[in-house]
Amino acid sequence: LCVSKQFVQGWCSIIEAVAGVLFDLRLPTVAAVETRLGATAESDAVAQAGGKVQHALDAMVSEATESELFWDGYGFKNEYDMPPVFEEYDMLPKHPFDDDWTLLRYKLLGQVGTVPMGPF
Repeated sequence: LCVSKQFVQGWCSIIEAVAGVLFDLRLPTVAAVETRLGATAESDAVAQAGGKVQHALDAMVSEATESELFWDGYGFKNEYDMPPVFEEYDMLPKHPFDDDWTLLRYKLLGQVGTVPMGPF
């Protein structure tokens, strides 16, 4: 597998576009990210190699669902390892859809089955 410098730069520009949409407090849907990304030589290189915004969003959701980074950042193995009183975590807002990764994937990528799950 040969990956060009332009492909890597394009992939980075997709991730930056996702971050920009999130910083605007909007949901990073495929359309929102593609609009923010615009047409660049780097994004064209990613597309020519078969890469898509959908791949980046799928990777982001997959990483969030399987991530140990959150707990590692707080020094715990998982949510069950944390002490009963953990004020900073407990102060985070709660939502009925917390941990509903299927709904998040649907909102970002569309109907189940439209975009296959990675790895790509």
